[in-house]
Amino acid sequence: MLAIDFIRDEPGPFHWRMGVRPLDLNKWLVKDARFEADLAELRLQLAERRAEIIYCEKGSEIACAEIYAAIRAHCSISGAETFVPVGAGIIEAARLVVQEDLCVMTRKNGFWAMTACAVAFPTSWDVQSKFGRGLDEIHEPVPRYSKDLSKSMNVFFDRLRAEAPVWRSNRTLSDRSSLRLEPSTRTQEAETEITINNVGDRVFLRVEYQTLRKFPISDSVLFTIRILQQPLRDLLDEPVALRSLVRGLAQMPSDIAHYKRGTSNYEKLIAEWAKESGLEIS
Repeated sequence: MLAIDFIRDEPGPFHWRMGVRPLDLNKWLVKDARFEADLAELRLQLAERRAEIIYCEKGSEIACAEIYAAIRAHCSISGAETFVPVGAGIIEAARLVVQEDLCVMTRKNGFWAMTACAVAFPTSWDVQSKFGRGLDEIHEPVPRYSKDLSKSMNVFFDRLRAEAPVWRSNRTLSDRSSLRLEPSTRTQEAETEITINNVGDRVFLRVEYQTLRKFPISDSVLFTIRILQQPLRDLLDEPVALRSLVRGLAQMPSDIAHYKRGTSNYEKLIAEWAKESGLEIS
C-alpha cells in the first residue's frame, strides 16, 4: 500500500466530502516493511511526550478493551486473554502493536466525542486540544466544515454499523518527511532552497489512510490513521496520479489553500516541475 495509490481526480468545484468506501477487514490494519522503523519512532515519541499522545477518559475502558482484543485478534497476537492492561494502558498497548494511530469515538451527551486516543503522528494538528472534544469542536479550525460536513459526519457516525466498516483517505503535501508534523507546519512558509531542480525530492506526498469501524459491545467507533509517504519524484512513473495532484492543487480555493499552507506552498513550482518533466496537464 503506497501513498500514490490514493491519488485520483476529485469532482469540482471544491467541497469537503467524507468519501468513504466499504472496508475489507483483511485490509483494516496493514503491516508493511516499515513496521519496525515506525514502531521504533512511536516508542521514541512516547518516551518524549506521552501526555501529548495518550488519552483515556474514565469510563472508556470497556471500549478500549474491546478494541484492544480486536486488534490483537486481527494481528494474530496470542495471549490477549491472559493479559489485559488497565486504564490508559489499554489504548497505549493497542497502539504499540500497529502502525496506525488510534482514536476512540463514543456518543455522550448527545454527540460523538473522542474519549480515548493514541496519536503519535498527527498531520499538523494539536492532539491535546482534541482530547474529550466532539466532532464539531475537533474540526472547528477547518474552513467550510460546518457547511460541508458537520451534519453529514454526525449522521454518518450515528448510522455506522459494526458489520459495515469503511475507509477513506486524506492527502497533503509537506516539505518534511517526519511521521509527526507539529501544528506549526500547517502555516509555515515555503522553504526558499526548494527549487524546480529539487522539488521532486524535497516535497513529499503524505496520505492518511483512515478506517472507521463500529464496535458493538461498547457502541464506540474506532478511527484509525495510517501515514503513507512518498517523494513527489515517485509520481513521475504514474502520470495520471501526478496530473490529478497538479489539477487538485490548482483548484484549491483561497481559504482552503491558506488553511493548508504546507500543501499549497509549492503549487506553482510543482506544476512547472511536472511540465518540465514532460507531463501534459490539460
